[in-house]
Amino acid sequence: MKNGILKGILAGSMLCYCMNAQAGPEIKIYRQVSESVQVQCNMTEEEISKAEKLKNTMAECITKNIELKHDQKKIEEIVNSENTPQAAFERIEADIKFVPTQKADPCSGVRWFSMQETYARGKGMCIDGAIAFAAMLSDNPKYDVRIVSLMDMDDPDSEGHAIAAYRENGKWGYVSFNDYRGGKTRSVICPATYDTIEDVITKDFGLKHFDVMAVSPIEKEKLKFGKNIVGVFELLKKETKKTDFRDKKKKEGE
Repeated sequence: MKNGILKGILAGSMLCYCMNAQAGPEIKIYRQVSESVQVQCNMTEEEISKAEKLKNTMAECITKNIELKHDQKKIEEIVNSENTPQAAFERIEADIKFVPTQKADPCSGVRWFSMQETYARGKGMCIDGAIAFAAMLSDNPKYDVRIVSLMDMDDPDSEGHAIAAYRENGKWGYVSFNDYRGGKTRSVICPATYDTIEDVITKDFGLKHFDVMAVSPIEKEKLKFGKNIVGVFELLKKETKKTDFRDKKKKEGE
């Protein structure tokens, strides 16, 4: 997931969102953060400039039209045909080409594409695979699936990542598309053996590359057929749980 230009505004939102919680609609929250964050969150002129560029990119991405190849009935057929995490993972691997960040759509990471949009594009990044996976299991009450965004807020040049964590029989597992751990890009599915999502990140991913985690619950209709899903707004929502591991990371480094 492209994280460089997102990080300036997300870093501001992590610190300033509560101060701006009464600003009104989400776009006003974003504007207020980007305009006042230099004073309130000590952002540099460069970070403010990146936030402004992000605002312009967001405007272009929100209005971008995706020519759909499958109607809702076809997407529902795909969803209904894959009813386990393994089956959903294998179907996405077969149907979607995952591309490196530098070859991705400029809107990837800014606009989150629904399963229907990703199937129309035929390609995607980690977040697109995570959303498609969550969509495929969204009608099955046996599973609870969450989109998990991972960021390193202290490294301005690092890229974030996104996975889908799923709960089965009280335990959590996950899928990770475009997973670049170990120096080789691949897709990974891990069975549900962890007690919490935090355990997934700290024990399996470790804190070397990521120090902030945001867990987003997204409505199943939006996962399957949504349009104009703006990633930064999903991360700003009060329903999104944010966990900051920086103190833990610092202690582990001592």
